[in-house]
Amino acid sequence: MEILLSQAFARLAGTGSSSGIYKLSESMGGGKTQSMIVAGILARFPNLATLLPFHDPLAPAKPDVVAAFTGRATDKKVWIAIGDALGVTFAPDRAPSEAEWRDALKGRAALILLDELAFYLVHAASQGSKEDGTRAATLAGIALTNLFGAIRDYKECRHCVIVIADLQKDWEQGAEELSRIMRTNDTLGGTMNSVNNEMSKGAQTIAPVDNSKDELYAILRRRLFKTLGASAKDIEAVADAYVVELNNASAIIERPTMKVREEILVSYPFHFSTKKLIGSFNDNPGFQKTRDVIRLMATIVRSLWGKGEAEVAKHYLLALDASDLNDANVASRFVEIKKSLQDAMQTDIANSGTSHAETLDTETDGLASLAAKWMLTASLSELSPLGLSSAEIAENLIAPGRSILGLQDALKKLYDTCWYIEQTKSERYRFNRHKNLNAQVNSYTNVCTNEDRDDKIEKKLAEMFEPKDKRCYQKLVVLPQLDKLQLEREKTTLVILKPDTDFQKFFAAEKYKNRVAFLTAVDQTGIFTVNKKAQRLWAISQVVKDLTPDDSQYKKAKDTEAEYQTELFVAIKAVFNKFHYPLIDEEQETALIGAPLLDGYVDRKTGHHVKYRNEEASKGEFVVEATLREANKFQVFNPGSGDDKLKVYQPLRTRIESFLFPPTGRTTWDQIKDGAASRGHILWTEPGTLERMREGLMTAAVWREDAGQIQKPPFDEITGVTIEYARDKDTGVITTTDIKISHADKLFVREGAGEWKPQQTGQPLVSGALVARDGAGEWKLHPTDQPLVSSAMLVEFKAVDSSGKNKEGKPYRIENTIDLAHDFVPSPNAGHQFVKVKVIPPDSTLLFSLDGSNPANNGKPYAKPGIEAPQGCTVRLHVEKAGVVRSVNITVPKTHTGSGDGVGDGGPAIDPDLPAIVNGNAFGHLVTRSATYRLLNSLPTDARLQMVQVKSTVAASDTTVTMTWDSKTTAHVPHWAGYKDALTQLAIGVEHHRG
Repeated sequence: MEILLSQAFARLAGTGSSSGIYKLSESMGGGKTQSMIVAGILARFPNLATLLPFHDPLAPAKPDVVAAFTGRATDKKVWIAIGDALGVTFAPDRAPSEAEWRDALKGRAALILLDELAFYLVHAASQGSKEDGTRAATLAGIALTNLFGAIRDYKECRHCVIVIADLQKDWEQGAEELSRIMRTNDTLGGTMNSVNNEMSKGAQTIAPVDNSKDELYAILRRRLFKTLGASAKDIEAVADAYVVELNNASAIIERPTMKVREEILVSYPFHFSTKKLIGSFNDNPGFQKTRDVIRLMATIVRSLWGKGEAEVAKHYLLALDASDLNDANVASRFVEIKKSLQDAMQTDIANSGTSHAETLDTETDGLASLAAKWMLTASLSELSPLGLSSAEIAENLIAPGRSILGLQDALKKLYDTCWYIEQTKSERYRFNRHKNLNAQVNSYTNVCTNEDRDDKIEKKLAEMFEPKDKRCYQKLVVLPQLDKLQLEREKTTLVILKPDTDFQKFFAAEKYKNRVAFLTAVDQTGIFTVNKKAQRLWAISQVVKDLTPDDSQYKKAKDTEAEYQTELFVAIKAVFNKFHYPLIDEEQETALIGAPLLDGYVDRKTGHHVKYRNEEASKGEFVVEATLREANKFQVFNPGSGDDKLKVYQPLRTRIESFLFPPTGRTTWDQIKDGAASRGHILWTEPGTLERMREGLMTAAVWREDAGQIQKPPFDEITGVTIEYARDKDTGVITTTDIKISHADKLFVREGAGEWKPQQTGQPLVSGALVARDGAGEWKLHPTDQPLVSSAMLVEFKAVDSSGKNKEGKPYRIENTIDLAHDFVPSPNAGHQFVKVKVIPPDSTLLFSLDGSNPANNGKPYAKPGIEAPQGCTVRLHVEKAGVVRSVNITVPKTHTGSGDGVGDGGPAIDPDLPAIVNGNAFGHLVTRSATYRLLNSLPTDARLQMVQVKSTVAASDTTVTMTWDSKTTAHVPHWAGYKDALTQLAIGVEHHRG
């Protein structure tokens, strides 16, 4: 006002500015009309100027004319009214020209005050028909434009001053009806712009009252309080108290604290943010700049004082967050500033305790509602930057005695809960008139079923703990019905349960107790949080499904979905934290031991500790493994190529031998695996570890297998004998070629056969077999480095530990055989042939009969040159030596002449389709590789080898090697121990030259 008056009166006096037009730019309520009234009064009564507290006195001037026109005088034409004040009559149907205005003002000091012309022009345009309205508004616009040009451009008007309200501000901030007319009338808009542009040429813009400056506080103090009752020292004490709190929050606050202190000294008793925030919305449509600010602050103060002195005492400064938006008078003031935020206020900020912010106050210590009020105040403006940053909210919330430690959490909760809140790209919070994703999420949350919710929880738990490496556990079961759960011996199962599940009862009834672990929730309260997060995740998933990638909210929805995934992960991680695994209790019984799940794991590649986060949600398996490693329940046994396997497996072997073997030291492998799956003593290992350990221990002979059982040390050693021998094909004499004994220091041999009978106690060691044969030879000590030559039909060897430490094993037996060969020789007696027989061993007894009787009873002794028998007769032979008997029937062939294929043609016919059986001595010498190779080398060059297989059979009653070729011919060879590996590889075939 001082600037306006000093410059305007200087021009009226002829000593001032060349500018004759002063444009008051404030919106409604900004002091424009008051400034014009003061200017008009002083122009009429110059002596009153001395009463004003200006720095410099006004120039002495008494205008010749003071003309005032308000746009509310819609019954008059503006140029006619101004002309009447100047004593000039203008035509009502034509706008005055610049020259006419010049002549009317020539040589005169004139003060012309024009207010609310925007309202006037809009009203003029709305009268009569559209054409009439357009003409009226256009005439008024031309008249005013010419008036501005005359005062600006003609020296005859150098003592004239126009004070006018900014038309653009008036129409932009005017009533809704005026704005509507302006938007629908293009001609009027052009007229308005033309008038405003012409007015602005060379005009000086003045703001009578600037709400962005400190004078706002002076106005509020004068209008709202009779007295402050606070000294400068008191004000400084308040400012210093705020400085202390600001310094404590220096990590959050961005502005210098001393700058804030200076602002408090100026703003007291109002909050230092008031000027800035009000300055951001005082240009809102319909907001009267000074008048409505006073009304707003007066309503807030009146509401606060109405709550009593105790409530007033809680406030060191009067801040906008002190407004009680549940007070209808206070709320209406905020609604008047920006009606589009009314729904946001009621839904999110204040609604008698049921708004989103109010429901969060208990868990945020009241910060939610306070922060929401600051956001609302910043949201009243449409000026950039929109809203408040978290640092600005923190700065505004700080007050002596108020903690803001939970502010970030409160802001997060507000953002996740409120329906109208949004966060800009620059991370500033504000309220919008449109519902946000939260509103859509909450709509879906309200219809989320327990099944939908539980499905999200189960899927997240499965994602977190699904075994992929399967080293520690191989199966995952999430929130099952325990009566349907079955444990497996070969697989370890992790079971995730709710806190009210009686898994101890289930565990007690299970066999494979060492194949299960349980992860349970800490308490039921935590489950409530998990359920809530799962509902919101399901809801945002539905919102995402409703959108397409082209939708403006799609990316935000996807980002929110990812955030909710993280929130559910964090909630589950905090709640499902009680781990139970099998171990042993004080009574050495398998029982469940509880332990908290670790917060991370060690990366196997880098060796670094990794904290378990949502980004690594699928690594829960490693967290479980790390927990069990720390508890010494899980261990990896993985010997490298250069490692001592026995040493690597020692911890596991020790536990198995200590807890799974019976006192006898013998058990089956199946029983060991059962025990490992059942007893908590046994470590958890990678799948296959037990088998690899068994193989290593068996290979190193640390464990042994006997009769299907595993033996652990110390062992009961049994003596044994291994013999290699050869049998003479002509004499049947057996000669040993190699003798080995084990776990013994003496070798005993006996020859001869007989019936077995129990050994009598007290007999000497040489006859101390477990059983003895009646009629068998005596046991004789035999050196192991000398061969044994024997023609006996049975030779037995036994190894003896003379110290008695090792048990005596079974004797090694060589059973000799009787071989027969025959040939036919012509007899001098017609119709007879001699049957010549060769027996091996030669000292065997050979009896025969020709009449079909049994030669064993009535046979005749064989004598050279042979047995003369009629052709076609059957000769029965009985051979016996030392109890070994062999009987053979030989048919004497009939001789033929002339045609054929019988004896007369060189021998009996051979039918290649019948199998040939070669037994005994024929292959008796093929007990070593060298003998086999000699046989093969001795074959004629035209011999053909074909389709040969060898089968080794070891049994108590029949120990043989069977060779088969061309699917017909079979040879049985006595099997000597020690050569079965060589013979298993033997494969020969011989084709007879006649087929």
